Amino acid sequence: MVTNRVTKKTVAQLIDAYGESLPEVERLEREIKALQEQLRPYREMLQELVDAVNLLHDNAGDDETFVDLGEEYEAVVTERGRRRRIKDIRAFAQKIGHEKFFEIAKVELKEVDALLNAEEKKIYVAVDRVARRVSVRKRGE
Repeated sequence: MVTNRVTKKTVAQLIDAYGESLPEVERLEREIKALQEQLRPYREMLQELVDAVNLLHDNAGDDETFVDLGEEYEAVVTERGRRRRIKDIRAFAQKIGHEKFFEIAKVELKEVDALLNAEEKKIYVAVDRVARRVSVRKRGE
C-alpha cells in the first residue's frame, strides 16, 4: 500500500516487483481474451433466447412469472425488472432547488458530443487532467 511518503527507492521497488510479474500478467490477459472470444456465441445465443422469451410474454402482466420448456431444459422467466427514472426533471429541480440539482445531475458526455460542434464544446465542456497512466516494460525495450 502506498502512503504519502513515497521515495524514488519505493517506486523503483514497486516497478521491479510488478515488472517481474509481467510475463504472467500478459499470459493471463491472452487467456482471458481467448476465453471471452469463446464465450461470444453463447452470449449471443442467450441474448436471442431472452429476446424471444420477452416477445412471447410481451402482453403478460408485469408481475407474472413463467417456466418455458425445452425438450431437456427449462427457462425460468422472472417478473419484469424495474428501472427508476425522474418523471419530471424540471419539477424535481424546482423541488430540491437548482443549486442542489446541478450538484447531483449527471449528463452522458457522448450525448452532449452529438449536440455540440467543436467550438461549442470548447465553451461548454471542461477537460480536466486526471491521474497519470503507468505502464511497465523491461528496461532497454
